[in-house]
Amino acid sequence: QYVLTQSAAQSVQPGQTVSIDCSASSTVTQYSGSRYYLAWYHQTPGEAPKLLIYLTSDRFTGVSTRFSGSGRGNGVDFTLTISKVQAEDTGVYYCHSRHSGPLHTGGGQDRGKLERGELSINHQTDMTIMMQQFYILPGQTVSIDCSASSTVTQYSGSQYYLAWYHQTSGEAPKLLIYLTSDRFTGVSTRFSGSGRGNGVDFTLTISKVQAEDTGDYYCQSHHSGPVFTQ
Repeated sequence: QYVLTQSAAQSVQPGQTVSIDCSASSTVTQYSGSRYYLAWYHQTPGEAPKLLIYLTSDRFTGVSTRFSGSGRGNGVDFTLTISKVQAEDTGVYYCHSRHSGPLHTGGGQDRGKLERGELSINHQTDMTIMMQQFYILPGQTVSIDCSASSTVTQYSGSQYYLAWYHQTSGEAPKLLIYLTSDRFTGVSTRFSGSGRGNGVDFTLTISKVQAEDTGDYYCQSHHSGPVFTQ
């Protein structure tokens, strides 16, 4: 299991500068020079994680210049720095590695993991998350749809770079499905992913629903390069 470890929770005053560290258990895949497939996300309560930094130091469209990413050049140690901290910066920060493949991969390859670091104090997305709320009884089956505004990059055959995550209150999002239909290690067979084969429409199906399935579900596309869209 490929693991990312972040620094502990921090509390700072407005106007100060704060750094959040992230260390990998093994070298993160290199993109070019000092840039590695390491991204940073920010999440506030009730919202999906928003991409801040990708490829170690590249700022995502619309992100304030107060946010900057860096690495020590060893592919293991990375830092997110937030200058002139504002109240709106409060929330949970995640470092994420696309290690040895697109987003999270299986088939014997190392797997990335989202890790959290707390701080107290839209880009034109490729994905349209169908905001749906379901109230169902245990034992029933539910399907959650996700549609892309343009074709998601194809991996092979009916598999596209489309993943599904589940998040419960106070926890980091957990990967359920990757490459449209591949179940992540340890995920119950009650969860299945599918697509219509057009690279646009995707579905997550949960059978025999249990109380523990309560929470938020996100679809995510690794689209035409290293940028992660939400």
